[in-house]
Amino acid sequence: MQFKPAYLLPFGAAALLFLACTKRDFDGAEFPGHTSEYAFPLFQTSINTDDILPNLLNDTLAGDTLIFHPDRTVTLIYAGKLAEKPASDIFNFFEDVIVPVFDTVTAAPTKAPDGVDLHYAQLKSGDINLWAWNTTRTEPLTCHFFIPQMTKNGQMFEHTFTVPPTTGSFPPSYASQVFSVAGYELTSEDDSIYFRYEAFLPDGTPIKMEGPGTDAPPIAVFIKGLKFKYVQGYWGYQVYELTRDAIEIDINQTNLTGNIRVKDPKVTMTIRNSWGFPTTGKIKYLSFIGKDGITRELTSTVLDTAGVEWDYPSYAEGEVGQTKVTDFVFDGSNSNIADIFNSEPIRMIYEVDGIANIDQDATLVGFITDSSTIQFDIRVELLLEGAVRDFAASDTIDLDLNTLDDLDPADYEGVEFKLVTENELPMAAKMQLYFRDAAGTTIDSLFQNGPAEAIKAAPVGPDGRPTATARAETFIPMDVPRFNRLKSAETAFFNTYLTTTDGGQTDVQVLSDSNIRLGMGVKVKRKFD
Repeated sequence: MQFKPAYLLPFGAAALLFLACTKRDFDGAEFPGHTSEYAFPLFQTSINTDDILPNLLNDTLAGDTLIFHPDRTVTLIYAGKLAEKPASDIFNFFEDVIVPVFDTVTAAPTKAPDGVDLHYAQLKSGDINLWAWNTTRTEPLTCHFFIPQMTKNGQMFEHTFTVPPTTGSFPPSYASQVFSVAGYELTSEDDSIYFRYEAFLPDGTPIKMEGPGTDAPPIAVFIKGLKFKYVQGYWGYQVYELTRDAIEIDINQTNLTGNIRVKDPKVTMTIRNSWGFPTTGKIKYLSFIGKDGITRELTSTVLDTAGVEWDYPSYAEGEVGQTKVTDFVFDGSNSNIADIFNSEPIRMIYEVDGIANIDQDATLVGFITDSSTIQFDIRVELLLEGAVRDFAASDTIDLDLNTLDDLDPADYEGVEFKLVTENELPMAAKMQLYFRDAAGTTIDSLFQNGPAEAIKAAPVGPDGRPTATARAETFIPMDVPRFNRLKSAETAFFNTYLTTTDGGQTDVQVLSDSNIRLGMGVKVKRKFD
C-alpha cells in the first residue's frame, strides 16, 4: 500500500517538447572588428497541472484518484483494502469425524465453536459415508438409516441399503454407502445431530445389529467435507483475533527525495461487516514507522480502549446477506495523524480483535453465511495544500545540438544560454541540467557552481493560493571550448529542487488550472576580423 502527495511535481523534462534548432546563413557580409549575435531556440513548453497530476498515479492501485473541486483545489485520495476476514475462517461448525452408532438412536455433537449454539444450517457440500457390519447373521440384513433433523425439500434424510450375510471369514461382511448432503437443511435444539437406524431380517423381523467386536459399533458414520451455506444460532460472548499485519506504505511514489510537511490529512478506516451478530472491534495496536525509524502510535479520542461497536446486519430486521458500514475518521481534531504523516511513514502495523455479543444478550438470534466477511478499508485524503523544502525531481530528455555544426568555432568568441520560466505554481525551484553523451556519461552541467535558482514561486495569498505569475530569466554564459564539448551530447538530465513559497515555511495550494511555461535558447557571439 502506498500513499502519494500529488503536489510534488516532476517538472524535470517529462513533458518538454524539444524544438528543432533554426539554421542560419553565415556566408553573408562580414564587418571586421565587429561582433554579431545569433540566437537559437532549444526548447519551450507549457505544462498544465491538470496534465501532470494524473501522471503521479503511476501504480496499479485502483483506489488512487484525484478530485478537482469547483473551487480549483485538488485532493489526492488513496482508498485500499487492508484486510478481509471471512467468518468461515473463525467459525468452523463441521469437522471431519467418524461417529460410532452402537444403538438404534445415537446423538452426535456438532462441535460448534465456543460460545455458539447451532440452531439451523443450510449445507452446500459434503458427504456422509456409512459402514454397516453383519457379523452374526447368515442372512442379508436390510438397513434403513435416518437423520431426522436433516431434510431436503421437506423430506427427511433416509437411505435403505442391504448388508450381505456373514460367511465366517475375516474381515466380517459389511456394506458401505456414500451420500451427498448438498442442499440439505439441518436443525438442532441442543447442538447435536441424531442418527437412527432400523434393521430387518429377510422375513421382516426387526433386529438390533451387532458390531464386529466387543467395542466396535455395528454402524459407523463418517462425516466428511461438510460446508455450510448459512448457519443460524446463538452467538455468546467470545473474543477472537480478527487480523494483525504490517504493511509497507509510501506517501511519495514519484522517486523523489526531500522533506514533506502535510497539512490537515484525513484518514478514514471503514469496516464493512456482513456477520449477522453484534461485534465490537478492539484496535489493540495501530502504529506507524517513520522514515526516521521512529515508531509513532496513533492516539485518538475515537478509539475506545474497551472497543467500538460495529454496525451489523440484523436477523430480526430481515437483513441476511446485507453489509453494514462503520467509519472511523482520524484528523487533526481527534488524533495525532498529522504528526504521523509529517514523519513520512514507511510502514503501518496494526492488530484488531473482535468481541462477539459483548452484552451477552441470550435472546439474540445471530447468523453467518458462506460469504460473510469483515473487511477493513482505508481512505486517505490529502488536500494539495502543504509545504515542501528541497524536494528533488529529475528526468531525462533527448538532445540534438548537431545543427550548430554550421558555426566555425574559430569565428565565435562566446556563448550564452537563456532560460525563461513563467510559473503559476507556488513553488520555487533550484535547477541543474547535465549534458550526457550516448553512453550516459556526463559531459558538463549547465550551472558550474551547482543548482541555481531558476524558477520563482508564484506569490500566494492568506489562503495559500497563488495570486500572480512569477517570471524569471536566467542567463548562463559559457566559453567556446566548453560549449564545443557539448555538441556530442545526446541527452539532457534535469534535476530540480522544489521549495514552496517563503522557503517552505508557508502552506500552499496547488490549483488544477495552474501552468508552468519554460523556454530555453542559446545565443552565439560571432567575431569578424
